[in-house]
Amino acid sequence: MDLDDDDTVLPTGSNGGEVEPPPAQEPEAMKVTEPAAEPKKSTRTPLLEMTG
Repeated sequence: MDLDDDDTVLPTGSNGGEVEPPPAQEPEAMKVTEPAAEPKKSTRTPLLEMTG
């Protein structure tokens, strides 16, 4: 992932930073889905414990 960050920094400087806003929005959308997936995983954990 570090390599991707370095590559993004080089193009961002050439473009003048206009590329930063779009990528910044993508991670935010991903974070919104993460919390939704957490509850599902936590629900499966107790089920596995009961069956075990």
